[in-house]
Amino acid sequence: MSSFEELKVNLPSKWLDYYQVHYAWISSFMDSRDLWHDTPDGGKRPDSDVILGAITALEPKLVLWMSPFCQLTSITSEKPLKHEN
Repeated sequence: MSSFEELKVNLPSKWLDYYQVHYAWISSFMDSRDLWHDTPDGGKRPDSDVILGAITALEPKLVLWMSPFCQLTSITSEKPLKHEN
């Protein structure tokens, strides 16, 4: 992984390949804990924690970008952004 742009291009196909190979246990896990989330197209997806765990295993250098994003999430969850019309 040499750049964020390369990551954006390669990671979706890596995730989909992983998901197809591991669908049996992911599906069983999601069903047993009711962790499926609806998608805008009427489908369902695994919980984001499962997706994040898988993609960080697929791309170990992703941690370089995960820490700043997690810090941003922590900040915004403490002080929710207010939307003005």
